[in-house]
Amino acid sequence: MKIFLFVYTSIFSNVESILTKEIEAIPRKGSSKVHHGFQISLKLVDGTIVKQSNISSGMFKTMMLLSDLMFSSKNTVFLIDEIENSLGVNCLPDIIQEIKAANFQCVISTHHPKIINDISPSNWLIVHRDSGVIKTSKATDIENSSSHHDKFIQLINSCIFRDEK
Repeated sequence: MKIFLFVYTSIFSNVESILTKEIEAIPRKGSSKVHHGFQISLKLVDGTIVKQSNISSGMFKTMMLLSDLMFSSKNTVFLIDEIENSLGVNCLPDIIQEIKAANFQCVISTHHPKIINDISPSNWLIVHRDSGVIKTSKATDIENSSSHHDKFIQLINSCIFRDEK
């Protein structure tokens, strides 16, 4: 947990600590089962406490992504669609660094130039359909440039990406 807090507070330097409080939910009608959970708050450097409902979407998403990336098991396949949504440019480099350091498979989709430039094209795959059959193609089979941006443009203009034969 110390490493998690270090990474999170490195991204958000105004956060001093993450506070958790165990909560019990009221059982549903007709059920005696009590559900347990946690409520999260942030303690800022100036002493302000920010309740979970007031944490910004970017700060909360960063917290959730980091917890998945740092605490998931080796057999995990982590799928994130448009990872850049809700994240500010201050978060992206650290999240990408954690993805690269993960001990399991991470599958992300993106169109964000920062992420495209930080992930090696040797790790890119194009997922497409051919007569209803889902197939993948390696990006290295299509592109032929040293620029990540050029490689991305070549990929989106390729016949495989446009589903043409």
